[in-house]
Amino acid sequence: MANPTECDLEVHLREELFKRSEGKKSILLPKEKYNKIIADLTAIDKSGKKTPHEYYLLKKYEVLKCGDVFKLIRRGNANEDPIYFATLEDTFDIIKRAHSATGHGGRDKMVKELTKIYANITHDAISIYKSLCIECQRKPVEPPAVEPPATEPLTADPPAVDLISVEPPAVEPPATEPPTVEQSAVEPTSPLSVRQNNIISQRKRACEAQLSQAERMVKRSRRIMDRGNLRTGLRDEQWPQGKLI
Repeated sequence: MANPTECDLEVHLREELFKRSEGKKSILLPKEKYNKIIADLTAIDKSGKKTPHEYYLLKKYEVLKCGDVFKLIRRGNANEDPIYFATLEDTFDIIKRAHSATGHGGRDKMVKELTKIYANITHDAISIYKSLCIECQRKPVEPPAVEPPATEPLTADPPAVDLISVEPPAVEPPATEPPTVEQSAVEPTSPLSVRQNNIISQRKRACEAQLSQAERMVKRSRRIMDRGNLRTGLRDEQWPQGKLI
């Protein structure tokens, strides 16, 4: 199937705009209606009595004369740049120029640029044009980003387990004499027993080390006290207490 011509695209744009605005208050201005508004505005007697329709036209529109050409603009502050009304016949070319100037930009980017100049280029008109742009249709569509499933955060160490509080399952007592503590420490019967014996041994060594350190500190304190008493005695003998003159 051959690609549609630019004329076909323009006709399709107009038909879609008319279809979407059917039964609604539309701001589309065919050239015939555009010229009639300009003619009505220029014919209004500014000093005489006006009809409601004339008041409506004067409130919404102004006519800007550029040489021999009359342009319809939105009524506003005289110090601001004029905002033009576009005819339906010119809408396709206006959007096409803006689309090329923005590097085939998206709808929001084009709306931002066009609303600075034109008062009646609608979002629908821009969206329809973009759907007809052949170059935009050739662009690869990026797949939507897929977030990875939520996972539990990894921890540096496994959760602590109180092995002492873990009770082994009840076992029928053996017929022979139960092993002593020394035998259990030397010949563990299960991995759990091995870990329990290791923990008990570590705690026992820690208690012995604390006790030994306490004994050394007591001895050291006694030596310091003995030396202090000795020095106090010497000081009292050699330097008796006196007063300043």
